[in-house]
Amino acid sequence: MLEFVKPKLTDKQWINKYLYGTKRFGCEYTFGNIYMWSAVYKTRIAVISDMFISCTSDEDADVCRFCFPIGDGDLKNAVLELISKTKEQQHSLEFFGLTAGDVIKMEKILPNTFSYEPYRDGFDYI
Repeated sequence: MLEFVKPKLTDKQWINKYLYGTKRFGCEYTFGNIYMWSAVYKTRIAVISDMFISCTSDEDADVCRFCFPIGDGDLKNAVLELISKTKEQQHSLEFFGLTAGDVIKMEKILPNTFSYEPYRDGFDYI
């Protein structure tokens, strides 16, 4: 059963193995932000098919928004598991932090499954 858990300081080493392997510069892909903001954004983490995934919720929201999965594992299987989990909970599946390259990957593995739109309020401030 797929279970997301609250990040702990003791998770830093294994999480960083995933984070350091990516070339992402968004704040949601740093252990400090994942851990530090976990109480505010109800951040939860999981590894699915050797892909690291975190999800966050607004204070009063029941819907989880997922960071794009990172790692060397099976992206398609990880996304299919997330689709199954969110359907089971009767929620919609939302990703954030996708790059143009991520959209291409998603369309390649699951064509015409998702719609994509920029969310300006979620843009990083670099």
